[in-house]
Amino acid sequence: MSMVFQYSPARSLHSSWMKDSQPTNLSYADRVWFFKGYSTENVIAEFETIEDMKRGIQSASITLPYRWAGTGHVVHRGSLYFQPHGTQKIAKYDIQKMKLMAEIHLKDVDSGNRCTYGWGGYASTDFAVDEYGLWLVYGNVTANCNLVIAKINLDTLNVEKSWETTINYRIVGNTFMKCGVLYATKSYSETFIYIRYTYDTNTGKQ
Repeated sequence: MSMVFQYSPARSLHSSWMKDSQPTNLSYADRVWFFKGYSTENVIAEFETIEDMKRGIQSASITLPYRWAGTGHVVHRGSLYFQPHGTQKIAKYDIQKMKLMAEIHLKDVDSGNRCTYGWGGYASTDFAVDEYGLWLVYGNVTANCNLVIAKINLDTLNVEKSWETTINYRIVGNTFMKCGVLYATKSYSETFIYIRYTYDTNTGKQ
């Protein structure tokens, strides 16, 4: 998100908040979900609007069956996609039904804060959504933490296809996907942020 503000109840520098990237229910279009921290929590704060979040007016709490790891979750089409803390799993949780819909084990995903973005914080996996669907970006624990791009099935969470890159996940500040192209930013601690690496899954060009 490009908007910057202080959400006083958070009391955490390393948290995340998001809206549904493609809501199927229009009543959820403005809702915001706030995830405090990156390893110790399993309760999400829900707000009707961004303004409500800024004012601390919470509308609901959602208790997940697992604590989340990192800050790379996404909400897409009514479901939360996240990595359960301390596992090599990814999971899908339906926010409206409040039900775990799917989970799957990925043997080369980090579970112990080794292959993370440069800032640490159990940021071992980073979900993204673009015009092509759902993606998972992570550091491969079996290949010196080199960055992997995986196309994920929205329902089953199976990896439909994956691409191994030559950049190390630990030197990346953040990533995002656009039209099947990965964009990786330089370290989070730099004064000026710029794109340091790209990988086009359409052509294999990097």
